[in-house]
Amino acid sequence: MTLADILYSNLAKALDASKDEDPQGEPAEVWWNETADRSSGNYVLVDSSWDLSGFDQGKVEIEFVVDWGKDRPAIQAAVSKVWSDTGDLLAERSFPLPITLGRRRDTAVFPWKRDDHLPMPVHQELPSLLKRLGHGSRYAKTSGGDIRISATLKRSELQFQTYGDAWVFVLHYSRKILRITRNGAQKTKGVGFVVPTYRAGIGDIGSRVPSVGALRDKTVAIVGLGALGSPLAAELAKNGCRKLIVLDCDCVEPGNSIRWAAGASAWGRQKTEFIKEHIELEYPWTTVQPISHRIGSAWADGVGDHQLLTGLMDEADLVIDAAASTGVSFFLADCCRARHVPMICVYASTTLKGGVVAYHHPESGCPVCKEIAYAAGTIDRPPGIGDPQGLIQPPGCSEATFTGASFDLQELTLEAVRMAVGVLSGPQDFEVSLVHTLTLHNGLKRIPPAWKVDELRPSPGCGCLT
Repeated sequence: MTLADILYSNLAKALDASKDEDPQGEPAEVWWNETADRSSGNYVLVDSSWDLSGFDQGKVEIEFVVDWGKDRPAIQAAVSKVWSDTGDLLAERSFPLPITLGRRRDTAVFPWKRDDHLPMPVHQELPSLLKRLGHGSRYAKTSGGDIRISATLKRSELQFQTYGDAWVFVLHYSRKILRITRNGAQKTKGVGFVVPTYRAGIGDIGSRVPSVGALRDKTVAIVGLGALGSPLAAELAKNGCRKLIVLDCDCVEPGNSIRWAAGASAWGRQKTEFIKEHIELEYPWTTVQPISHRIGSAWADGVGDHQLLTGLMDEADLVIDAAASTGVSFFLADCCRARHVPMICVYASTTLKGGVVAYHHPESGCPVCKEIAYAAGTIDRPPGIGDPQGLIQPPGCSEATFTGASFDLQELTLEAVRMAVGVLSGPQDFEVSLVHTLTLHNGLKRIPPAWKVDELRPSPGCGCLT
């Protein structure tokens, strides 16, 4: 197309804002963030749910951490409260802070004002725009110098034809620096710079994937934090699960990390404690309750398996068995059925030519029913089950382990996550137990992952529902 063709066909539509407009908003925040200093991890966090329409100025309470570098400070911050100019509280932070911001933060109050006529930033006009944005004169003292933050709100299209407030933050600073002069220490003021605005409210986290919204108020218990359970925990946290209860008794060894959720940073650490630290650092909206316990072991502090798991079941909306132990599966299924809690069981075959992700409804088929179905041939076992050629005893380890790779195990992990989201989103669609069987090998060669789904009804020979 020539330029004339483009203007002739599209200019009138753009000026008239016709229905042919591209369905994409143009938030002012994005353009201002392009002018911001993003080289040192700077940010200020806000919440999209705040509604400040009808108010023109006031004060904001900001929680922040400042690291003073050679040239200018780096800041990580979050707006915690917003007041009007008459002192009315208009908004308050409800989203959790990252651990890196929460450990040693300072708090200060700075001004905000509305400027709905603020233009989009142009590079050559930026110095004058920074002066326009630099309202307020109060500095907050920090260990390396003084800082002043000004917040400006501008009505903007935040999403396509959806309007709200865009935020622009400017950081001004002054500090004492040593110069080789008779005057000694001198205080110098730095030029202000724009700090990127990021949206971290509860609604903002997960807005890109609304299908996982059911996880936001759910608690999931995971038994076993090995090659399947550890990445499963991380995936559930990443997708917004409110709380995880994780149970394991083992430490991470170097050899484990080839199939584990983390590498050398976890060596020698208790699996439960490391998972808690890792998840709460990376996904602060998820809390993790670690339980270091071996099911079937001697009682610790007078607490046995039944007592421990009863408390766990009372809180959990779903239990995921990733222990890869038939006995543990049977025991957990009994506990879940007694407390009317659904359970997902995930395991791989010894050769990792296949595996199983099974959903057990408390009023439908249980793991024993599944074994009866296997013996009767009504459900096919995954390929490679029970094949000792798929096992190896690593040097210095007292137990044999399978030789499969993490990239194959992830097929099972991700299917377990999909099933968990489905069960918690629409339990009415999961009223019968299901067995999802994975095949990665057809007996002659490796094949792309193939899944088969079977219903698992209660077996008359089991008696689990009597």
